[in-house]
Amino acid sequence: MTYRTPPLPEHYHNPTPGICRWCNKAIGLTKTGRESKSTWHPECVIEYKMLFHPSYTRRAVWKRDNGSCKQCGTKCKRKGAPKWHMDHITPLIEASGDIKYWKMENLQTLCEKCHKEKTAKEAAGRAFKRRLSKDAL
Repeated sequence: MTYRTPPLPEHYHNPTPGICRWCNKAIGLTKTGRESKSTWHPECVIEYKMLFHPSYTRRAVWKRDNGSCKQCGTKCKRKGAPKWHMDHITPLIEASGDIKYWKMENLQTLCEKCHKEKTAKEAAGRAFKRRLSKDAL
């Protein structure tokens, strides 16, 4: 696993009929009153897709932000200029396996220019911290 891949729950790889693969809770009964053999809650499927299917996530972020850059307010286009980028507000490199870094609350729409500026500033900050830690040794 890399820092760019969201973590999966431990129980994900061993699905049990009637137990959700994502939240590990009982699914309950079907509409006919029988015990469900499903391995997903409908809302858990949506959360899973938001985390592991970038095209699904990008559509949701675009829709939520109305295609407007959160930094400068530029109305971006899906294709062509000004391009839009989906940005992690707090960078994934800081996630350390914490799933919240991949969730909608940490995603925003930025225009290409603002995204490049933000990324450069974050990279410079990480480089500065590395230099400080090397100097401390």
